[in-house]
Formats: sequence, C-alpha cells, structure tokens
Amino acid sequence: MKTLKRINLKTFFFILVIAVGCAVYLPQTEQQQILSTGDHGRDLYAFEQTLHGAKAYQDYWWVYGPLMPYYYSMFFKLFGIKISSILLGQTILVIASGVLIFLSLQLVTSSIIGFFAACWFYLFRHTFFFTYNHDGAIVFILLSLYFIFLYIERANLKYLFFSLASTLTLSFIKLNFGLATLFISFIAVALTDHINKTPKNKLKPLFYLCLLVVSPLIMFFGYKKLFFNLPIYYIRQCLPYLSGDQPHSIGLFQGIKTYFAVMLFNAKDVSFGILWHLALALFASRCIYLLIKDRLASLEGKKIFLYLTILIIFYIVLLHELLLSGVAYRTIWSEAVGIMISFIILNFALNSFPKNIQKLSFATIILILVSHFIITGNYFKKTLDNDRYIIAKRGRVFVYNDPSWVNTLNVTTLFLQSNLKSNDSFLALPYDPLLYYLLEKRSPTKQLIFFDHIKITEEQEKGILSELEKNKINWIVLSNRINSAETGLGVLGQTYCPLIGKYIEDNFEVVAKFGDWINPPGWAWNYGIKILHRKKSDK
Repeated sequence: MKTLKRINLKTFFFILVIAVGCAVYLPQTEQQQILSTGDHGRDLYAFEQTLHGAKAYQDYWWVYGPLMPYYYSMFFKLFGIKISSILLGQTILVIASGVLIFLSLQLVTSSIIGFFAACWFYLFRHTFFFTYNHDGAIVFILLSLYFIFLYIERANLKYLFFSLASTLTLSFIKLNFGLATLFISFIAVALTDHINKTPKNKLKPLFYLCLLVVSPLIMFFGYKKLFFNLPIYYIRQCLPYLSGDQPHSIGLFQGIKTYFAVMLFNAKDVSFGILWHLALALFASRCIYLLIKDRLASLEGKKIFLYLTILIIFYIVLLHELLLSGVAYRTIWSEAVGIMISFIILNFALNSFPKNIQKLSFATIILILVSHFIITGNYFKKTLDNDRYIIAKRGRVFVYNDPSWVNTLNVTTLFLQSNLKSNDSFLALPYDPLLYYLLEKRSPTKQLIFFDHIKITEEQEKGILSELEKNKINWIVLSNRINSAETGLGVLGQTYCPLIGKYIEDNFEVVAKFGDWINPPGWAWNYGIKILHRKKSDK
C-alpha cells in the first residue's frame, strides 16, 4: 500500500511539473524576450532553409551542431513559418528540462523537493537570450545525467548505453558539450562503481570501448561527412573552438573571477537573492557536518555524497566555455545542475531538522515561487505594446526591444517589400539574416556573417562577389554594425572584407536610410539601416 501511495504521489507531482511549465511558458509563445537581426536571424533563417531541404554548413553558415535546425523546422512545418512556432518548440524543450530535473531528483530526494527544483528552474532560469539552439543541448545534458542516476540506483548497464546515446545526440547539437559530457560520464561511472562496489559485468568493457573510442569516432566521422569538401578556414568559422577563432579569450584566473562576479550579480538580482544564498550556505554547512560526523559511512550518506560529487563535476566541467572566454552568459550551461545541487543539499539538511522547520521551509519556498510567478506574469503583460510588435507576416510577435529598434526593423521590411521584385534578393551586411527570413528571401551566399573575428579570406570574398554577379544582386542592406568598436567586429572594408567594401562603394548608392546612425550600434539596440541600390550606370 505504501509503495502504491508513493507511485501515485510521484505521478501527481510529475503531472504538476508539466502543468506548472505550461502555465509559466505557454502564455509567452507570442513574446520574444529580445530579438536580434544577427543571432536570432541566423537561427530563423537556418530553420526555414532546413525545412526546404538545405543543409547546415554546406548551404548556409551555422555555428552549432546540425540537429536543432531539423527539430525547429518541424514546428515551421506543423504550425506555420512564424516566430511563435519556434517559441513553442523552445517552450517544449524548457518544460522537458524541468521534467528531467524532477525525474532525476526524485531518485534521491522526495518528490516534493524534485517538484520545487523543477519550478525553481522554470521561474528563475536565465535563458540563452541569443539562440534557440542551446535549450535542446540542456535537455540532452540532463537526459544523460538522468540515465547515470538510474544506473546508480539500479546498477543496470542498459542505462549507461542510454546515457551514451543521449551524449552522442548532444554532440550533434553542441559538439564541445558532447565531448565534455563523455568525459564526465567516464568519471561518474568509475566513481559509482568504486563507491557502490558494483559487481563486475562482462559488458562493462564494451561500454568503456563505446564511451572512449566508438563515440569520439562517430563524432569525428559524422562531422567530417557534414563538412565534406569544405575548406579548413570555413570549418573553423562554423566550429570556432580554437582560441584564435574566438572574439573573447582570457586566462583561467580571469574566467574564475568572472564566474564569481556573475554569481554575486545573480544573488543581488532579486530582492530575496542574498537571503536565499545565505540560507543555502547554512544548509550546505549542515550537510557537510552531517556527512563528516556519522553519515558518510551510512548507506544514505554514501548515496548523497555520490550524487553531489557527480553533480559538482558536471557543474564545473560545464563551465569550461565561461572559464576560457569570460563571457558572463555562459554560466547558464551549469545553471540547471546548480539548481539540482541546491535542492539535494536542502533536502538532506532539512531531514535532520524537526518537522516544523521542514514545513516552514516548504512554505517559504512556495511563497517565493508563487510571488515570482505573479511578478513575472505582470512583467510579460507590460510588454504587450503595439510599439514592440514585429508586423511582418513571419514575425507577428511582441519583443522586449526598444520601440525605436522595432520601428527601424518594421520600416526596413516595408521598404524592401515595396521595392523588391518577386525574383529579387539582396545582401545583408554585416550580420542581418533576420531580414532574409522576414522577407522570404534566400541569401545570395551561404556566408551570413561578416566581422573581424570571422576572418573571411580573400578567396571567400572573391567567391561571394562572384555569387552576387551570378545572382544579379542589385540591392545591399547595411546595418550600422558595419562600423563597430565592439570586440571582434571591426569596420567593413577596412579591418575586414576590403574587396567587398570596395565593390559596394564602386557599384552601389544609398537610396534609403532608417534608424539610429548617431549612437554606437548594439547587438539589439541603437539600430540603423542603409539600403543601397546598384548604380544605374553600372547596370
């Protein structure tokens, strides 16, 4: 009877996790937090081109693994080519991540703690604001971790092969995180077998062979096929993993300083943030005390120690991009794992306190979650402003961008719609593929981005110019980011692409100018556009 009651309780919270995820995120599928013409434009353009049969790398520049364009193109197919279709696909991935957090934690904590952790993730996660791709990677990181947890609980080798399959999938979403998860899996399995004294299994050598040899070979030959006949410099532009290919590269010490600065900022970000982190520090101290005192030798103590150790290893290794670049948002890769660590510590420490303190703690968590849900909902309602609405047929979403940015995008698309013939296209520079997507045009070249750090070669420039002539491109769209002091961007025609810069100067003239050409250009703010047409004398 107790077992049946426990199963029913897990099912109840499982359904509740999905319900909360839907309540938080489904109302947001008509709202894009902040929209960029570059990174979001690249994603949207890639998803649509994939829908029409194009392939990543070969047919368009793509900087991640090849799988997510297929996932999102399915939502274009099912729900129409509009941004809200992609937001729905993203919402499903976020909800799936919350479910996996719950499923993983209920193996080691109570179901209600797992539920709280999933809700905390939904309400306090920091989104990858610049791409739709990474939410898919988070799902498969958590799925790999979930199967490792199942192996810890049940000592069944099949879960390790399931975890390996998840990691392989992850590698074709974000290659470096697939490799990182392979490394973590090796440590996690070896540690589990040592602490649990797992009996020898004849298939274990096969697993290690698949983990250490077969999987890396599949990744290597898979990507080799995807990049077949493409030059090395283009491969480096699509997979910028060498330090020289990154606009941001710092030493490890600076990366660690950045990490703590981001953590301090996040702690101050909400009114109760400092209090939450102080409470968590106290619970962690209590947890360490209990483990050292007498519980590390117990079955429960060993189990908690193992889970926390594996999660901490995951957390640290998933920070590798942040530690090498100092780019603050890269802490997001470890955020879900950090939440899991926090709630395991919370659960273990609370179990040593009287029932009244446990109930008070649960009530406090519920109060925090409910209040933040209300605050978040009210904030989203305030963004439903007509001045922030993308009017193009493929847009039709509200965005958080400044109304002046939205207006510049809207008038640009209206101008081009009015002046481009049905068979006309244009070249958008330096990084504005959102315009291709909104105007239902295909880029005349697979190269979608033109900046200093991309290191476009003279050979590429000549190839692009040849494509412009072949496709009879008579229109050029330049955003104000052609001249930027931002790290790694540069000045078109001077610090990068001199041939393209001269070609535009010699053959095109400005026919329209919109937006902000006074303030320094931004990623999704201070947006300015010049539209150029081929000089009549050169036709």
